[in-house]
Amino acid sequence: MVVLAAVLGLAQNEGQAAAETPSAEVPALTVIVVVDQLTAERTREWAHKPSSSGFRRLWRNGLVYANVAYDHATTATAPGHATIATGVLPAVHGVISNFWFDRDDGRFASSVRDSRHSLLGDDGGGVSPFRLAAPPLADLLHAAAQGRGKIFAVSIKDRGAVFLAGKHGKAFWYSNNTGNFVTSTYYYPNGDVPEWLAAYNARARKGVPESWELLLPEGDYRHEDERVWERPPEGWTREFPHRFSTQGTSLHFDQLRHAPQGDAITAGLAMAIIEEESLGEDHHPDLLSISLSATDMIGHAFGHNSREAEDNLHRLDGLLAEIMAALEDRLGRERFLLVLTSDHGMSPIPETVPGADPQTSRIFASALTRELNRALRSGFGVEQDLVLRTVAPWVYLNFEAIAQADLGVDPVADKAAEWFEARPEISRAIPVSQLDSCESAELCQLIRNTVYPGRSGEIHLVPAENSFFSIEPPIYSASHGSPYLRDRGVPMIFYGFGLQQTVVARSVTPRHIAPTLADAMGLEPLPHWEAPLRELAAARQGEETR
Repeated sequence: MVVLAAVLGLAQNEGQAAAETPSAEVPALTVIVVVDQLTAERTREWAHKPSSSGFRRLWRNGLVYANVAYDHATTATAPGHATIATGVLPAVHGVISNFWFDRDDGRFASSVRDSRHSLLGDDGGGVSPFRLAAPPLADLLHAAAQGRGKIFAVSIKDRGAVFLAGKHGKAFWYSNNTGNFVTSTYYYPNGDVPEWLAAYNARARKGVPESWELLLPEGDYRHEDERVWERPPEGWTREFPHRFSTQGTSLHFDQLRHAPQGDAITAGLAMAIIEEESLGEDHHPDLLSISLSATDMIGHAFGHNSREAEDNLHRLDGLLAEIMAALEDRLGRERFLLVLTSDHGMSPIPETVPGADPQTSRIFASALTRELNRALRSGFGVEQDLVLRTVAPWVYLNFEAIAQADLGVDPVADKAAEWFEARPEISRAIPVSQLDSCESAELCQLIRNTVYPGRSGEIHLVPAENSFFSIEPPIYSASHGSPYLRDRGVPMIFYGFGLQQTVVARSVTPRHIAPTLADAMGLEPLPHWEAPLRELAAARQGEETR
């Protein structure tokens, strides 16, 4: 375990299981591993590479669902993680995107930022899961174990940890300002952060090399290096090697998020938590969630078919193998249950798609809204803007101006949707009022599954197939977020807990993860959940009768 051993700096203790351990009928430790932006296609590809270790191990020894896709339209980090955590749709859990427009405040609302709390280990506003409107798996475990089950979540991104930790666990994420993992007063109201966090932060980056080099000989890579459309983070070029800026600088901290080493220090923190908090070693089952963000950051900067993405997957493959080996060494394969999945898929760099129009590939919401308001003012003969804001994929209408002009919301929404659909960068613009009667039944259901009153807007925009909503100024080479299958398709593989190789072809969704894990942990299901995946229970029953 080269990477984790270097990061952890912890001695391996053999035979350290406590005298009191959970029943063999439930996993002592359940581990959720979310690889941000990992597509189902790349998972399958890497699992069948002769050089593979982690992906191959999962595929050959786990319960593999080969046809998994989200059934909501907005494929982003926050709604994906919240769906995994709660087992319900964004229309139920309320996390409709990473950000949305808050009419009450007249500004962006973050899915996790909470001004009532402050950060511990950094300056600035705090973070909490207060916007989560449905109970997550973590909260069910907390209630069932009467607070004695340990629940932790770690990630580079705050939203990658917060929802999986629930309202009673502990969440830690990476600070781009300090290069340390931090938390919030929501989790530690008295500021009494565990000592092991400071100790881990002191050693975590010591193993980071001077540059991100290719892991394999150059001839072993399929994808070319240095493509003109790539947008690397500041301080890097588009060509390997990528030299890290001086330790302790803001550039270094940012670059680390865009490199496989960011995942290594995240996994290292997870292993430190297992060690320091003795996860899986008493009568009460524990839950650990690890959200690995480097794949997403690299995909946005270089594209998911870049040499950087390819090298990252080789390194991620090894890191996953190390995580599984560490769990097996500590607990034994029968005593933990791990699931690998992702929060969303990914679309290619538009300029690499034959026939794509580079003039329409990146959609800038503010500019689009200004043009729309000019058209609506002229068309309706009014002076006020009839659209407040576009926060992709939602368009928020100006109810006050519409009422003052005595126009009605539906006619304005219909006219705005018409205007959008006349543009080459927009495929569909569907008013929420028409979701129950529109012609594209599947698409409208995906959108309906994302509608949460008070947070979603009045019109949902679907970008053209080779377009995406871009930050201004553009900093991404590629992105996701659409209802297209390439953005919705993700892996789902269960491993450990006595499971044997099984590949299931029927269609399922990540909403099945929470009820399936709850069933394995002996927790009572929630009434609005999908039924647990029957194959995991069947595999366990088969194991018990052998």
